[in-house]
Amino acid sequence: MSTLYHVLGLPQGASHEQVKAAFRTLARRFHPDVNAGNDAAEQRFKEVNRAYETLADPGARAAYDRALMVRVAEVRRRRWTFAATAVTTFVLTSSVIGPALWWAQAKRGADPARETVSGAAGRGPVAGALETKQAGGEVKGPIAMLAAPAAAPERRGRGSGWTSYRDARFGFALRFPADVFTYEAGPSGEDVRTFVSRDGGAMLHIFAADNVAGMSLIRYRRSRMMKRYAGAVFDQVPQRKSGFVLSGTQGDSAFYERATLTCDGRAIHGWRMIFPVSQRALYDLVVDEMDRTYTQRTKPNARCSE
Repeated sequence: MSTLYHVLGLPQGASHEQVKAAFRTLARRFHPDVNAGNDAAEQRFKEVNRAYETLADPGARAAYDRALMVRVAEVRRRRWTFAATAVTTFVLTSSVIGPALWWAQAKRGADPARETVSGAAGRGPVAGALETKQAGGEVKGPIAMLAAPAAAPERRGRGSGWTSYRDARFGFALRFPADVFTYEAGPSGEDVRTFVSRDGGAMLHIFAADNVAGMSLIRYRRSRMMKRYAGAVFDQVPQRKSGFVLSGTQGDSAFYERATLTCDGRAIHGWRMIFPVSQRALYDLVVDEMDRTYTQRTKPNARCSE
């Protein structure tokens, strides 16, 4: 996982003096004046500058470190989940295959004696045969146990600074950092909530509404780009089957918006975040985590309730 500290080649606990020294060294190395026409060096120079702007500011660095801790905890949780699933699967498989193999070997050792007795009795059926199917074809015994999936490990809790938002009417949910967006501002309602960051520099808007105008996904996306983000520089505008993402910069502000058309096109919901470009390194982490937790319980093409 790349961080701003990695950009400057520093450990997370680096001092302010170390941050400044690393920045000066890298800035001289990748400065456009000494790398004319080198696009890679120019991009690296911009990355170094953005990293320094955040890490040189005590307040911005503290906020970035908090967001980074959330990301690290999530990576560890995913690794733990993978390891726990692997161990659980191995234990269950071993506990099933071991007895099955033992039983098969024991049966093979006993079969010759049983065949001899059966032949003397007039070719009767072999006693103790391992049955895997009944008349109806249903699989039974150890073979059926091998086909059973392993139980999923219990989901671990997340950071206490994050809270969940759920809209029961439109059937979607997401999580956001309540310790960053601490103040609620208008307009707010049952399906619309607006939050402002502690320093007042960033805004989070969660929205849901009936698509009374009957706008298609393409038309709604174009409208947002031309009206809400007129003059913006977009860095990503992916469109999916039932939703889209708009991300970029508009003056001194950066933005990220994700919207979804649901209920067979009769409803629109999503969220957008606007924040200073100078703090983009911090809020990109927040956006990434919120985007991961944004879930839709209702299928986009479902009719939903009238």
